[in-house]
Order: sequence, then structure tokens, then C-alpha cells
Amino acid sequence: MQESETVRSPITTETPFEAEDPVTRANAAILAHLHTTSPLPPSLVRPARFPALALMIARSGPWLPPADLAVLADLVLFIFAVDDLADEGDLPIDELAHRFEQYAACLAGLECPELCFDPIARTASSIAARLAAAPLGTALFAAWSTRASEFLSSMITEKQLSSALASGQALDLETYLDAGRHTVGVAMVSTAAWILIGEPAMATGFRALRAAERHLSCAARLANDLRSQEREREEGSANAVFVVGPGGEPALRRMLAEELALGRTRLSLRPRGTDLSAAFLDGFVAFVISLYATHDFHTFPARAETAEAA
Repeated sequence: MQESETVRSPITTETPFEAEDPVTRANAAILAHLHTTSPLPPSLVRPARFPALALMIARSGPWLPPADLAVLADLVLFIFAVDDLADEGDLPIDELAHRFEQYAACLAGLECPELCFDPIARTASSIAARLAAAPLGTALFAAWSTRASEFLSSMITEKQLSSALASGQALDLETYLDAGRHTVGVAMVSTAAWILIGEPAMATGFRALRAAERHLSCAARLANDLRSQEREREEGSANAVFVVGPGGEPALRRMLAEELALGRTRLSLRPRGTDLSAAFLDGFVAFVISLYATHDFHTFPARAETAEAA
């Protein structure tokens, strides 16, 4: 797929002139939503993440209307909130698994009145309702529900793998990445974006872009793990670096490059009429990988919020 310069270049605090207006407008709309109208309160999801989150979505789909950008922003906040609950919450693993099954039901549009107290569940239900009403809501909602369930069940698998690593058990990389490619969130966000973008060809072209996404999700997971290994070592979390052991980082970096190339090759063979959906996926993963080359969602410069830096 032909990439724009904003996708090719590393993340900086400057934007090429030709992309400045749409990206800046999208970035500002997302930030306004995050601070004022998102169903998840900022205190629950750490506003320090907002600059990177907003710019990631703005650069991936600057043509999307503000309402659609808000859905994607809320979805990323949901991912952060669930990840924090898994890593920092005090629920036993069986209770956490039950809660995540309830969240999956909410994301599938089912009623969970027992969670009316929970802002994460209310956000999940809100996301589901907006996606169901979107242009491809009917055609791709079942696929969306599957991605959501895979994400949440894989979060529990990662908790179990973390415990196994902490107890000295050996893990193979494929087992770890089978969960990690889901928990990085690319599949959930890209599927939601495809529903919102609404290209009719995606109703039949989903499988082709899904095949590309699996490789790109793996690349994003490896980029995340290479950046976050010190923090996750302190947390006792599973990480690809810990799975391969000392001296394994060069192999992981090669694998990252290979998976990224495979994903982009598959995108270049995308079905006719899926250009915007493919561009969103490519741009989203490009931002994530570039972000993790130098920062993470906690340390991304706050000045990127400004119009000059968007």
C-alpha cells in the first residue's frame, strides 16, 4: 500500500503542512471529548495518556467525523481501563475472568444490569450501541463481538502466563504471542474503525484485512514489549523479552520487522474498495510502533496536545 509521509516518518512534535489542518482538527476534537464528554472519567484512565491517544487516532483517520473519533477514543480508554484493572486491581483471577466475561457481553450489546455501577461496563455498552448503529454495524458486528471476546479472554490468559513465568515455568514464544497479539488492542480498534468508516467492500473484504491485522498486531505487541520490559519486570507481567530470555532482543526486533513487512504486504493485496480501512490499520500500527521506539502512552510529550504539535 502506498504510504503517506505521516505514516512513514517517526513520531515527532511537528506535522507536515499538508496534513496539519485535518490532523489538528481531529486531535482537538478527540481531546475535547476525552476531557469533557467521554463516559469514562479522566481520573480512572490517567489523563497523561491523552496526548498520545488523541494523536494516534487523529493521524490514523483524520477524515473521520468527530462522533466516530469519539467512539474510537472511548474504545482505547476502555482498553486502558481493563488493562489497569488486570494489572493493578485486587480481584482474584476467577472473579476477574467473570467480570471480563460480563464486559464482553456489554461489548456484544447484551444487557448486564448487575454492572450498572461500573463506568467501564457503561462505556462498553455505549461503544456497542454506537457501533451497531454505524454504516457496517449489521455486517461486521458479529466479527466485532468476536474480537472483543478474544481481547478480554486473552487478558486472563496473560495473567496466567505471568504467574507461570513468575514461578519459573518455561513458555514458548508462540504461546505467549497467541495471547499478546489480541491484548495489544489493534484488532479491536481496527475492527471498530472499519465499521465506522463503512466501506461497503469491507463486508466481504474483512477476512483479507483481518489476515494483515494479525501480522501487524504481532508487530505492535513486540514493539510494546521491547519498550515496556523494565516496567513490566517490576510488575511481574508477561513480556516477550522474558519469554525468550537474555540475549533474545535482537531476534525479537527482527521478528517485529518481519511481521510488519508481512502485514503491509497483505495490505498491498487488499480487495478493491477497502483503501480507507487499510489506511487506518496501517496508520494506527505505524503510530504505535513509532511511539514505542522512543516513548509510551505515559511519557509522550504533553505539548503534542497543542495545535502546533498535532
